[in-house]
Amino acid sequence: MLGGVDLVVNAAGILSPGILTNGLSSGWERQIDLNLTGLLRFSHVLIPDLLEAASIIGVADLVTISSVAADQVEFGAAVYAAAKAALSHLSRHLRQELATRNVRVTDVRPGMVATELRAGSKLGMVWEEDMKTRIDPLTAEDVAQIIAFAVSRPHHVNLPEVIVMPAKQV
Repeated sequence: MLGGVDLVVNAAGILSPGILTNGLSSGWERQIDLNLTGLLRFSHVLIPDLLEAASIIGVADLVTISSVAADQVEFGAAVYAAAKAALSHLSRHLRQELATRNVRVTDVRPGMVATELRAGSKLGMVWEEDMKTRIDPLTAEDVAQIIAFAVSRPHHVNLPEVIVMPAKQV
């Protein structure tokens, strides 16, 4: 065994582009299940380990990867944005519950990142390619560096919300 868990990064997410007025989509449930319910389940399992680590070493970190979509409107991404907004709000609540027990909660909200985010649909691929032509997206390494910076702060410092975006994204 390598030791206890003192850092958890929840980076699961999927985007299934779609128009709300087109009617119910199975992609809606999949996005909510992964982007929000997945975090709840993941956190429920690992928070006891984070609390134990914090009691031993003085601090532990829970980092959630939300999205700038939580606070913006992007055509075709309403359900994704709603799930990420709920995730960001949940992170604020987790921070309130865990702060006095030395577990820092950081909600990282990246803009467009070059990942396999889309749900594999043809519409998703077209949507993502359009975004990439307009925006020089972040890389996973860019986001990892932001996370490393946030969790490397002194024990008494918490960055509760961090927004990082490509320079060309508005």
